[in-house]
Amino acid sequence: MFGMREMMGGKERQLQAEAQTLAQKVAEAESRQAALNDRLRGAEDREGKLKEQLLQEQERAKAALESYEALSEQVEQAQIERDLALGGGADRQALEKKIEEMKEAQIKLERDLSESKAREAERASELKERETELITV
Repeated sequence: MFGMREMMGGKERQLQAEAQTLAQKVAEAESRQAALNDRLRGAEDREGKLKEQLLQEQERAKAALESYEALSEQVEQAQIERDLALGGGADRQALEKKIEEMKEAQIKLERDLSESKAREAERASELKERETELITV
């Protein structure tokens, strides 16, 4: 009888050790899951901010393009007026100066538009990277 009780007690200790090992593994898995959830939330937050920045950059690019188009039209108008007023010296000089100023403003707007498009492309690229990061998490 003593041998039987000893054998049952040994088996009970073995099962208890296995249960503790499994409980430890479950706790580790839950900890890893919590860490992954935190990383995922952080990545989602960054993605949201990047999307917002991208939208803002697109709005700025649209506004710059509209300004550029309006200024281009004004330059064309000024050139037409200059061509029509070729006879008047003072008026001609004033128109020439106005055209030069408009051309300079046009160049500046072109540069701003180009920079805005570059920033927009950069934000879009960052967003793609974040999406890839989210997919891998």
